[in-house]
Amino acid sequence: MAKQYQIDLKQLTSLLIINNSDQSIGRITQIKTDMVQIAASFTATIFCETYGNELFIFPLIPVSDFQSWNRWQKAISQYGHEHGVALTSTRFVSLAQPAKIRAAYIKNRDTLAITKIIFPHKDYFSEQDLIFAHSCQQLINRDDYKSRLYKLEQLSADLLETLLAFCLDAKENVEQTAKQLYIHPNTVKY
Repeated sequence: MAKQYQIDLKQLTSLLIINNSDQSIGRITQIKTDMVQIAASFTATIFCETYGNELFIFPLIPVSDFQSWNRWQKAISQYGHEHGVALTSTRFVSLAQPAKIRAAYIKNRDTLAITKIIFPHKDYFSEQDLIFAHSCQQLINRDDYKSRLYKLEQLSADLLETLLAFCLDAKENVEQTAKQLYIHPNTVKY
């Protein structure tokens, strides 16, 4: 593909994978057009291609900082909510060679589902989120943790959701957890 589009592989150092969870492949062409327009606000030049129900966006000019990546991914999330499309984005940086791009794709393919379970209130991730989710999955698969996890499974679904939001999404902030779950802060405390 790089030869076809006359792109120097050294330019491909970052990748944003947008997964269309709805699997609405018929809409992927329109989504691609819209994502290119959104990307123009965050980086001057991009290379965007579809593969199945996923979009691969390579900024040819690096995105300046973490906050810009975050704003870009939030804009994608907002687009998905406004258009009724379940989009999930994952960013990868420091991809210096084609093998790392392939590894990023495989990591996203193999780990995105568990990452969504661990962070149920997020729809945009970083490579570090995927690494964390993979580590969690490895711990879960160990026998010595299964007995501890069994105790968590005995909790009510509401309590477990509150604990997950409090510990993982809201960074142990009672107010933020309450806001995220649309409940009173005292409910989170007790």
